[in-house]
Amino acid sequence: MNLFESVADTFIFWIPMYSEAKVAFVVYLWHPRTEGASYMYNSFLLPFLKQHEHEVDRCINETKTRCADLVASYWTRAMQYAQQGFMHALQNMPQPQGGNARGQPLANEMHEHAG
Repeated sequence: MNLFESVADTFIFWIPMYSEAKVAFVVYLWHPRTEGASYMYNSFLLPFLKQHEHEVDRCINETKTRCADLVASYWTRAMQYAQQGFMHALQNMPQPQGGNARGQPLANEMHEHAG
């Protein structure tokens, strides 16, 4: 509605009471007594959708496929990036000097110092 409204506003804003007519139309669509939205849907939108149902379904399926491909592509890129970052972190990790990860001397180093 915004696209239609912006185009219409550009060309017919000068008509007297145009803004009031827009408000009246929205009230007509919204108000339960008039059932304007149901009438507009059943008279205009539903026949259009039925006529173009196969095209709409095809577009929906194509969009689902494209979205799935896009998500898979970004997931693959993210995993590659994470793997590279992890490998980089492992390569740059400081190595322990003469001991294990807890800072205790290794068993063979203990025997060398004892003897």
